Formats: sequence, C-alpha cells, structure tokens
Amino acid sequence: MDLSGLYISRGALLAPDGIPLHFGDTLREYQAVDRGAILLDRRHEGRILITGTDVLGWLDKIATNKLVDIQPMMGKPTLFTNANARILDRVMVYGLDAERVLMTTEPNRGDAVLNYLRSNIFYQDKITLTDWRPMYHQFAVHGQSADAFITNLSDKNSHRQFTKDDYPVYQFSLSDSPVYALRQKPYIGSSWTLITPTESAFMVWKTLLDMGKDYQLIPSGGLVFNALRIRAGRVGAGRELTPEYIPLELGLWDEVSFNKGCYTGQEIIARMESRNKLARVFMRIALSQFAEAGTPLFHLGKQIGEITSSVIAPDGTIHAMAVVKTSIAGSNVVVNIGSSDGASATLTDYLGVQPRLE
Repeated sequence: MDLSGLYISRGALLAPDGIPLHFGDTLREYQAVDRGAILLDRRHEGRILITGTDVLGWLDKIATNKLVDIQPMMGKPTLFTNANARILDRVMVYGLDAERVLMTTEPNRGDAVLNYLRSNIFYQDKITLTDWRPMYHQFAVHGQSADAFITNLSDKNSHRQFTKDDYPVYQFSLSDSPVYALRQKPYIGSSWTLITPTESAFMVWKTLLDMGKDYQLIPSGGLVFNALRIRAGRVGAGRELTPEYIPLELGLWDEVSFNKGCYTGQEIIARMESRNKLARVFMRIALSQFAEAGTPLFHLGKQIGEITSSVIAPDGTIHAMAVVKTSIAGSNVVVNIGSSDGASATLTDYLGVQPRLE
C-alpha cells in the first residue's frame, strides 16, 4: 500500500494530486485544532536546499527581510518582490549550518521560486540549488498541542515557551528515518513543517499519528487548512500573495527589514514606510452573507476594495479578509458587498503586523 492507499484506508477523499481534502468529518478536523492538533500532507509546498559560501549573504541581497543574522538551526520568513515592490513570493528560510539553507515555499510555488533564485545567480556566486520535492515528502502539524508534540518527538524541553518570532529547526528520527521539523508562523495554536525522505513518508505518517494520540492529533485535509488560514487572517498564495499588492499593504511589516542593504523593490518599500502613506490595508471583515473572493466592496457608491479570501468553515461560521482603501479603513465601518445595497460587510480589525520600526 502506498501513501494514497493509506489515506483512503483512513477515510480520506483525495484531490487529483493525491493530497487529502478531508478524512470524512471536516467539523471534527476543524475543531481538533483548538483542543489538540491536525496532521496534514503538504507535498505541494516547495522545499529547496541552497548551498554555498556566504549563502545567507547572497539571499539577503534579493529578499525583504534581514537574513545574514540567521543562526544555525533557526529560521525567518521573508518575501521576494519585483522592481515595483510588488509581491512575487513568500518563503521561510532556515539556516542548517554556515553553508546550507533550507527554504520552504507557499503551495504550488516551488517552481516559481526556483526559477527566481536561478535568475539571481551570477558567475561570481558559488550557489547550488537542489529541489527537494522528488526526494523528500512534506507534512505539517497545526494546533494548540503542536509545540508540545514536536518538542517531545525531538527530545527537547517539552515545556519550552516559544515566542511568536521563534522559528527553530529540530532534527530527529522517526521509524528509523530522519525528520526535519521547522517551526513556522502559526495558524491556530502553533504550526510546524515536517520534511522526511519520500520512501519513509508512509511509516512516518503512521508513526506521527500513533505517537500523537496523547496530544489529540488526528489527520486532516486541505479544506480544513484553507478554513484555518482564513480564520487566522493569514495571506495565501494566489489570493493575497500576488503582484497586485505590496508587502506593507498586507500587514507583512515583520517580514521586511528597514535597516539592511538594498534588494529589489527596496526603494519603494522604504519610501512608503518613511512617509507612512499606504494606499490600502489588510482587514478582517464580517459578512452579512457569504461572498466569494474577488467580490468588490463599495462605500457611498465608490469601490473601496475587494474580498481577497472567504470561506464557510465546517462549523458554519463565515470568515473573510479584504484589502481596502486606507481612507475608509477602521473598526466597525460598514460597506456594501457589490454595488447593491442588500448585502453588507463590517470591517472589524487590521490583520498581520502593523507598522513598526526595528
């Protein structure tokens, strides 16, 4: 039996790419995050090993965040932007040692990130890129017990208190197979990416579920993940993470450094920060009725933004996010969904990390 067969034997409905959509009870999976944790297949997220002399220095020149100070077995989030400071991609960068970096991407962005990295390697750069997708499988654990579960697996201090900016790398063995555990920005509770050799993925998945029983870990799928992402107010590839937006407009101030050297798009981002003039901001919104992503929002007859992500969660709750004009943004501001006066949306709170100075 392969991994897909194992999923099906546990009640999964699979997407065409073999990733589970759910395991038969989306409400149970959705609620499990708040009392325990869920285990997800995230093979469609890119994983790239980057090696070379001064590899962090090379990355620092093309990324928004300051990467040269990443310590071994620690990580940071960052973005790649174009010359107009528009978002190309968001990645997590983890330092393994002085000459090796492990990078993870957003879903289905592995090829795009690889191509972007290759386009920035010049003759003087001693950089090698290795696509880990054919060789390594990727899972994720999300939920209130995720930190305790992963630190227990790694024989680390299970009572360690992480801060929101702690992104450690743990390396341990499960079923005689090596596993990298990479902490990332949380969705609900805490979140970890797990990377293991493809040939070991079957046994590692079974072992994770068996050892996770005390932490109320259950398998889950992409439908619940998407609902959790939107509930948590997290940007997503193809929704918010597009060339339509500039990082600061999406509350990604913590993924941009304002005291490092130049990178593509740096001048525009620096100018926006210094003048404190953003045309748009990222907000959570409460909808009077469900509306799809891409639906425009109006105020006094003028379009002031649009819904970027929305979902009806398994418990029936509607969650939605929008990018709106700064001039209209604010808590409890009511706007129209579409140009009619029927359905409405209430702007509730700003999402992401708001302006700060390092």
